[in-house]
Amino acid sequence: MRKLSRLLLSLAALGLPWVIAACYGTLWKYSKDGRVIDATTQAGIQGIEVDCNKNGAIQSSEYSDTNGQVFLGYDIPCDTLTARDTRDTDGATLQLYETTTIPFDPNADTFTIRMAPKAQP
Repeated sequence: MRKLSRLLLSLAALGLPWVIAACYGTLWKYSKDGRVIDATTQAGIQGIEVDCNKNGAIQSSEYSDTNGQVFLGYDIPCDTLTARDTRDTDGATLQLYETTTIPFDPNADTFTIRMAPKAQP
């Protein structure tokens, strides 16, 4: 009986977001795929925070995955996209890359943010 309960609970947990989306629509009106890369090596950078900014306010924010890919959802097209290195290890912020801001193009299918490595002291 316990296994059946767990199975039903798992199925409900997996299916509930689909039911909500079907009834009420998705969370965001628009979305755009992008990539955050190292400006020198062109390799994807994991864990970079990407903000969708409109009139100086953050509309939405997401983090890049292991390949530097990021999926950004938004209701109002942004003015700019800002990529910030907010990663930390044991409470110490790494900040290996300079904060980078690019103009937002609502007509482009994707975006790429090239981040320059920070000069090491």
